[in-house]
Amino acid sequence: NGQRATNAPPICSLGILLSAMWRLSLLILLTISSAPGRVEENVVYGMRSGLALLMDVHYPEQSNGRGIVFIPGSGWHAPLDYDATPLKASGFAKLWAPPLVEAGYTLFVINHRAAPRFQHPAALEDAQRAVRFVRANAELYGIDPERIGGVGGSSGGHLIAMLGVVDAPGTLPPMTL
Repeated sequence: NGQRATNAPPICSLGILLSAMWRLSLLILLTISSAPGRVEENVVYGMRSGLALLMDVHYPEQSNGRGIVFIPGSGWHAPLDYDATPLKASGFAKLWAPPLVEAGYTLFVINHRAAPRFQHPAALEDAQRAVRFVRANAELYGIDPERIGGVGGSSGGHLIAMLGVVDAPGTLPPMTL
């Protein structure tokens, strides 16, 4: 007769419940796994076009001696507003940093030059500079310079992949602290 049983839950409330459960689990993941350890913010890893290239260094409580350069996704663009959130403070970094740091990795979350102000290969050059900087300062960060990996989200993942396949001209000497 087209009527629903009175004890059956409405379909829309099931969708709302699943959505709420997903959001709650994400919130729990972000709060519980906020990795203990120290974060050194705004480390200058280079200067380009009069701008400081910055990274945040996330230190684990127990280091495994390995480092990871993390490049957040940005769609190759960054806002130009004075008070814009830097790429290194993106949701990607907040999601991935805690489990990596808890696993003992020292994490280097970088900013890079992006459109519309800068064009290719600016972001790639900045990523190459970051790796050189981390490698040159490995002892200071307590990592093995031969055990540096890379992770990135979206365009940051593309940059990480490009680091593995594009020749890095030796014209940029490493910047040390």
